[in-house]
Amino acid sequence: MAPTQVEQKNKRFNLRALTSLTVTLSFLCLAFSGIVLYFTPKGRVAHWTGWTMFGLEKEQWAGVHTVLAILFVIASGVHIYFNWRPLLRYFKDAAAKGMRNRAELGVAALITLVFFVGALRMWPPFGTVLDWGERIKAYWERTSAPAPYAHAEESTLAEFAEIIGVSRDELANQLKAKDFEVSDFSMTVDELARQHRVSPNEVFEAFPKPDLSSARRGLLQRAGHGQKTLKEVCDESGIELSRAIAVLEEKGITARGSDTLKSLAAQAGMRPRDLVDTLTARE
Repeated sequence: MAPTQVEQKNKRFNLRALTSLTVTLSFLCLAFSGIVLYFTPKGRVAHWTGWTMFGLEKEQWAGVHTVLAILFVIASGVHIYFNWRPLLRYFKDAAAKGMRNRAELGVAALITLVFFVGALRMWPPFGTVLDWGERIKAYWERTSAPAPYAHAEESTLAEFAEIIGVSRDELANQLKAKDFEVSDFSMTVDELARQHRVSPNEVFEAFPKPDLSSARRGLLQRAGHGQKTLKEVCDESGIELSRAIAVLEEKGITARGSDTLKSLAAQAGMRPRDLVDTLTARE
């Protein structure tokens, strides 16, 4: 028996249904990834300890959240395109009802304004929710092994050997004794950790105990400057920002106070701590 016209129509791929389902599913996944990100530790803790949730790292969750947001916006735009006539009719009717229900419209606008301003001003309970998020991040930081300096996992093994005051051979032998084979000292701590499917902190645990003399402490502090802005480093070191910018311009580096030392050092083919030494030496 030949299929009826209605059955043939139902068998065709329905773009409207696809759009509606994509909007719904992307919204649900977007909400879920947002909740996960609310509970994640700060980046420096997540990177150093190898933090994951459901097998995904913090950056992966952030990437998923961003891509899902883009998908949601695109799908919503297509949904509006397919339904612009009924939506326009709906908004016209809503506007007409709004004029008749001015009290309800005013209350709705007030509620929205209170949520917006409350989040900015940290009024309770909005500030409480945001504060809970900070407490969760602080909990991860308290209960996790601290890195010797910020973003230490981005340092190469050669840099780490210099920082903790050991020779490369000594570092390689120590790591080999812990089943971490090293052939390339330009490899970062994070790359070595990923190679062995462990956290950077576990690799660091296999390192020789660092020499924490006053000179080494200063080196550790400078090593952690990469993610700081030029203004932050200048404030900490007592250097005038304008003077630091002038010094960098002499080296062909275009700088602003909001630029990180890591990005500025990359322009000159230097390490962030060498850039700090250059700035402090000119004072």
